[in-house]
Amino acid sequence: MDHQARQAIEAECRRLVDSFALCIDAGDYDRVMAMFLPDAHYEPIGHVLDGHAAIRRFLDARPKDRLTLHIMSNIVVEVIDDRQATARSYVSYVNTGRADNAGHEGGGAAFGGVSLIGFYDDAFRLSEAGWRFSQRLCHPVVRRW
Repeated sequence: MDHQARQAIEAECRRLVDSFALCIDAGDYDRVMAMFLPDAHYEPIGHVLDGHAAIRRFLDARPKDRLTLHIMSNIVVEVIDDRQATARSYVSYVNTGRADNAGHEGGGAAFGGVSLIGFYDDAFRLSEAGWRFSQRLCHPVVRRW
């Protein structure tokens, strides 16, 4: 694989990591679902989810009025081949517990600090629709609860 092809795969996978954070925080669960392969394995804290149906149930059960921010950094993608890649990224997670979603509307929510710092281990596969998560594992390192 040439350097340009490797860089394109890395960029697509980094974009998935960042897009996931933006979409889940905005409550755009249809776009979140489109990022996962139908047989994907996802482990948010305290859950083990296999496949679209389980992931969708988890997303739909999230409180609709809670303001969260997933702040992603240090995204390092390793290309395995032209159809598979992995990544590790840091996440700082803020959960204000606000019921009015003020932060997303520009009003600003009271800041109680970062709720969690950890990392994600991701696996990606190329599908007909493009690069998608085949696995997403959250590993908390420190948390406030």
